Amino acid sequence: MKIPGLGWLHYRFVVKPRADADAQACARELPALQASIRQLPPLSASPEALGSAPEVNMLTGEKFLYLTVFSAYSLVRAAGRPFRICIVSDGTVSPASLDLLRQIFPGMIVYRAPAEEEARVEALFPLGRFPALRRARVESVFFRKLLDVHGGAQGWRLYLDSDTFFHRRPDVLLDCIAAGDRPCYMLDQWSNYGHPLEFLEKLSGRPMLRKANAGIVGLRSETIDWERMEHWLAQMRQAGGDFFYFEQGLTAMLLSAADSVLLPPEDYIIGPHRAEVLQPRGVFHHYAGESKNRFVGYRVPRVLFAA
Repeated sequence: MKIPGLGWLHYRFVVKPRADADAQACARELPALQASIRQLPPLSASPEALGSAPEVNMLTGEKFLYLTVFSAYSLVRAAGRPFRICIVSDGTVSPASLDLLRQIFPGMIVYRAPAEEEARVEALFPLGRFPALRRARVESVFFRKLLDVHGGAQGWRLYLDSDTFFHRRPDVLLDCIAAGDRPCYMLDQWSNYGHPLEFLEKLSGRPMLRKANAGIVGLRSETIDWERMEHWLAQMRQAGGDFFYFEQGLTAMLLSAADSVLLPPEDYIIGPHRAEVLQPRGVFHHYAGESKNRFVGYRVPRVLFAA
């Protein structure tokens, strides 16, 4: 008879019960949390502040709208200034949700209708020249974080995942935005790129950054060589790998080609554990994976309603 190891026992009697409790709390709290975005007071800003507001791009849809609202709201509150919030739709954002966004963030929402965006992508990335990128964009909305955000654009642009939250003023990120000269990114728990590092280093011809996460990324759009991106992606697909992480792998290849700024890992935290969620020491949390259950179940956005 095989005796269970300490790792298995820890998972069985500590990790799994906590994960199950988090999932149950999430299911219990989610409806009220989704509805609560309608209680948020609008974030007003002067015309002068809106005119100089930096840009943040966020991919969202009906299912994730509440996360997008809380993330953007926490950013504006923590930064103490407005942002132009560019909504990249997954194709499901309804007119009613768009109206709600404009009500909560008056003068800050930038949005292109789906038909306009599809025509724009077709013009920038014709199928005959970019078959791999266009196919990937259809198969995974994550590729809109690259094509829709940076295609045809100029200058430094920030992308932010919706399952994120700012607890305090993000000074390092704001410095990156103000400078606009170097890419920035946050640290992941692993190098989740869809292929081993050695494969991507051979493909790109340069050393790869370790554990880059695409949940918060600043890039200069005009520096992206889309022909090279098409080649990289085609080779990645041909070699197999885990397609789910290919967008993050390509982003890491772009970051590895520049003098990129790593946002301090002690302040920009992915998958925060229970104690960190309840008493945040970090500036910014990315609630990836199962940690999203803790975001909802522990009612993290309650700080937005505090006096």
